[in-house]
Amino acid sequence: MLVTVNGDIKELPDSISLTEAIGKFCDNPDGVVAELNMVIIGKNRWEKKRLRNGDVLELIAFMGGG
Repeated sequence: MLVTVNGDIKELPDSISLTEAIGKFCDNPDGVVAELNMVIIGKNRWEKKRLRNGDVLELIAFMGGG
């Protein structure tokens, strides 16, 4: 299936969980916020949330600095 991830179209396995998808694109998912189809998905729902063809996923990683 095709999913847009941070503006790029990616091919992912059918019915992949949000947890699995984030693991493919982020080295450290602890500092990531996931927005799926313009809705922020809490980390407690990542494993149960399944992606579908045409979904739009934005992954935002927080970085320290100063």
